[in-house]
Amino acid sequence: MSQQIIDTTTQNPGWIGDLAKIAFTKTNENFTELYAGQYRKNQLINGDFRIWQRGTTFGAAVYTADRWFFNAGGVDSPNVIRNPIAPGQFPDIRAPAFARVSYGAITDAAGHYVVFEQLIENVGAYSGKTITISFKVYNSGAAGRQIALEIRQNFGTGGSATVSAIGSKKFALNPGLNTIVHTVQVPSAAGKAQGPNNSLGFAFWASAGTNWSVRSDSLGAQSGDVHFTEVQIEEGPEATSFDRRLDALELLLCQRYCYAYEVTTGNAFVLCHGLGNSQVLAFLEAPTDMRTIPTARSVGAPPTLTGVGMPGGASIVGQSYIPVSVRTVALVATANQATTGSMSGYLGSGSQPYRVLLEAEL
Repeated sequence: MSQQIIDTTTQNPGWIGDLAKIAFTKTNENFTELYAGQYRKNQLINGDFRIWQRGTTFGAAVYTADRWFFNAGGVDSPNVIRNPIAPGQFPDIRAPAFARVSYGAITDAAGHYVVFEQLIENVGAYSGKTITISFKVYNSGAAGRQIALEIRQNFGTGGSATVSAIGSKKFALNPGLNTIVHTVQVPSAAGKAQGPNNSLGFAFWASAGTNWSVRSDSLGAQSGDVHFTEVQIEEGPEATSFDRRLDALELLLCQRYCYAYEVTTGNAFVLCHGLGNSQVLAFLEAPTDMRTIPTARSVGAPPTLTGVGMPGGASIVGQSYIPVSVRTVALVATANQATTGSMSGYLGSGSQPYRVLLEAEL
């Protein structure tokens, strides 16, 4: 919703400015949106696809843009890519990018699925509440191409059975840019057993076979790329303007679940200690506590090693990552030379960047 202006000057037949009822309605609408924004009304993170710590091009089934998971089966070449939005390209959009969901031929008519989703931490989010989902979607195909939405309550490991198909609904798209708004009543989670990693799931269905009719509102087979941005879930029966948080805050929210530890070429980045047997120990730190103790995986070139009693620089021929705490991972690196126990050195990046993903997703 844009700001509502109260007019107190314009001459109208018999009176000046807005009538009291209209004026107070505008005032209440303005304050409703103002206070909703102060308390982070959008429960989705990275709904405008600003942050892509893992990269910009993905297949299935993986996390893509931060917090967004893509899964597909029974279709050829499923992928998600970052599709930049030029300033002014769409006057109603401030987001820097779309997430483009695309796929090829359908190979399993009944069993195929193409799903793009985010899990909101805490299955009790919006328990028993009315929520409104709003987003922009660009349809690069013909008129009538459809998508579907679904809410899902996941009660976690050892918890009550998942409740799917909450508010499931399909929508027919016009060519080009579409704005979709959908209101859903979320069931109460009271009395349900909740285990670790419980969540409230939100899913876009881009195509779905008859095996998924209940969850996708009988979406059926669809073709043509769809591009999503400015996705918002908020409490209440109406959609308000997209809640664009500060870049620093949005990144920090993302880093609770994924942190890309990256060092550009030619830079030392951490002290290490020799363990002997050609091994060294170092610790990598995230900037904030993550949701849980993270896993770690290397997605770049191995580091270089200097010191620890070696006569010269060494190549790293093995890396083992050991979770330590909610913001720390230990790296045991094996070099191609002998190292001296208890001596110090440092790890650096060589001709290619060193990148490690620390992940603590739901």
